[in-house]
Amino acid sequence: MQRFECEGGLRLDDGRFGDAVDFDGARFVMSLGQELSMRRVQTPELRFLCERPEEGKVVLSGAKVGNLVDKADSWPRPGGLAMGGFTYDCLVPRGLFPLSQRLEWVTAATPEYAPEPVRAARRRTARQRGGRRRP
Repeated sequence: MQRFECEGGLRLDDGRFGDAVDFDGARFVMSLGQELSMRRVQTPELRFLCERPEEGKVVLSGAKVGNLVDKADSWPRPGGLAMGGFTYDCLVPRGLFPLSQRLEWVTAATPEYAPEPVRAARRRTARQRGGRRRP
């Protein structure tokens, strides 16, 4: 597999992908004000397994994903992620990404109160563990 590196922002807004959006091993070098923008993207799988962007912002607002394959150290630090209205069906973490850390990540990414991403994370975690869904 060839390594992907992007200097500056990348815009995939409104894209419809039939297989997967795969950022495994990718590197994004952005400045303040630049974005990896995936607004309203639809894909069966998002593989967010890249290096953590040091600057810039990752935007998933309104995106709909089947499988979210990720690792904790790929996501930007607090303030570097926007995901209002982002939905996914199944979490497939690579490596350690405990629920408590994921909930902190969701809270930091959605400063305006949006309980649906938190509820969705809890429901999916419960289903994956074979537990009951909490109201």
